[in-house]
Amino acid sequence: MLFVNRLKGFFLNFTKNVLGFNIKIKKYSDFLWFYLKNPSVDD
Repeated sequence: MLFVNRLKGFFLNFTKNVLGFNIKIKKYSDFLWFYLKNPSVDD
């Protein structure tokens, strides 16, 4: 039973990390897209 709980915890952590990573990637790509659409942002 302990092993199953550990496995469940591992999968929960793993999915949480993957979701967080995907959100970071999405934020970064949104920023890139915005920057590419508006080149005059940096002046």
